[in-house]
Amino acid sequence: MDFDWEKARSLVNRVKALVFFISYDRKEKILKGKIKRFTGYKTVAKLPVEENQKFLITMDVTEGFAQFILVQNGLVFPLENISTAGHVFAPISKGHARLRLIGEKTSLSFAIKKVEA
Repeated sequence: MDFDWEKARSLVNRVKALVFFISYDRKEKILKGKIKRFTGYKTVAKLPVEENQKFLITMDVTEGFAQFILVQNGLVFPLENISTAGHVFAPISKGHARLRLIGEKTSLSFAIKKVEA
């Protein structure tokens, strides 16, 4: 699956979805989402990150293809596509980054938690 990385870096969200629900559990500090028939580019969250930050991503894709990316200072860092769960290493510098979801005709549910280094 090839994506337009210029659109992925952009601030503009291009979304077509039947259901798009994202919530943040402040007690557990987990970002959860449930999306059906998603196509496009969407900023899921703006996160404060440390150097060499790790994330625990649990993603259940029922159909289609989806991928998370981190965007910081115009640079795109694709996070590996994980089928069930796993730790993802983000090689970015300290500051804020945008977590974006890109996909085509996909239905998925996910949970993302920052892991202390």
